[in-house]
Amino acid sequence: MSIIKPNNNTISAITALPAGVGGKVLQVVSTAKVDQFSTSSTSYTDITGLSVAITPSATSSKIYVMANFMGGSDSGSGYPAFKMLRGSTAINTGTLAGARVDGFLHMNIYNADTNTGMSISTAFLDSPNTTSETTYKIQTKQSGGNIIRIGAGGNDNAQSAYVRSASIITVMEVSA
Repeated sequence: MSIIKPNNNTISAITALPAGVGGKVLQVVSTAKVDQFSTSSTSYTDITGLSVAITPSATSSKIYVMANFMGGSDSGSGYPAFKMLRGSTAINTGTLAGARVDGFLHMNIYNADTNTGMSISTAFLDSPNTTSETTYKIQTKQSGGNIIRIGAGGNDNAQSAYVRSASIITVMEVSA
């Protein structure tokens, strides 16, 4: 560790943590999905290609999961929900109550322009307690027969005013 001396205008970076201190990033794995995905399923379905696998080096390691993508609805209004999973286990969710669904986001897309999309981001610190390869993924479902599009606006019109964007999921192993 560097020491800052009095009257020294330069600040040295910390190059190592003392023994026994956790929080070091041990590995980073990321997947960028560059194609568009759409579904009208009313049951959770995998967003094809928006998944990433990591093999933790210790059972005490934490996995920091981050996802960022664009979503839109073809009808100008839609109610998609999104869920993050470790394998088949939902994570990053609240406590279920009544008829509510599990997930990290249930959004109301309402606009007159069905070509627009909304940026969706989430992050979660997971404790998988394993050294086996572990896959993290994002799922979505739609309501009322609408189509949800990921990586594009609601109608995905091929016009110069509209974009397609990459969908990214990144995991970092952090030492305990």
